[in-house]
Amino acid sequence: MSEHTSTPVAVSSSTDEADPLEAQHRLAEFKTWIIEHPEFADAGYMEQINWADESRVTALWDADLWDGSEAARRRLTQEAASRSIRLDFQQRAHGLNDLQQISGQILDQTEPLALIGFELEAVSTLRVDDGPIELIGTFVEPAPTAQRGDLASIAGARGAQSPEDVERIVRESVGVDVEVVEGEALPARSRAADTTPFFAGGR
Repeated sequence: MSEHTSTPVAVSSSTDEADPLEAQHRLAEFKTWIIEHPEFADAGYMEQINWADESRVTALWDADLWDGSEAARRRLTQEAASRSIRLDFQQRAHGLNDLQQISGQILDQTEPLALIGFELEAVSTLRVDDGPIELIGTFVEPAPTAQRGDLASIAGARGAQSPEDVERIVRESVGVDVEVVEGEALPARSRAADTTPFFAGGR
């Protein structure tokens, strides 16, 4: 994945130190307003990270659509300022359509992964820290060698015994970098087995 750094945009310095719950509500209303204006998604808006304790939003933007989206980003900045919200932008290397396709390709490997020793619970394609795609799951006993399916040749005789094994196997079979997180997916992090953690502050 190519590296794209956060790109600050001039915003109003007007923020308030309101109750975090009130700020959280205000940030959620801002997102609702964005969703009601699909031209922002067309321009590259993907999702947002809400920092309620700072009355701040980081809008995640498709890097491929960054050029030419200045007017849309300026309008978002103005709307945020009118709601006493600080706004900045962060470019992401993969757009939502790409992420949906990648997620589908990984989820298609759920059964083959289980046969070699990793039970996939969920896929997290959008992260606060812009790290690799996360695979959440647990290690299980691999199937007998003769029954390990399509990934057996990539996994080798040991199967999948460590996060590094799974990361290598998925990288070779799907072609994307991933990071394995052991444990069951939390309900708050799950969205149809494709997770998105986006209330980062003011809990």
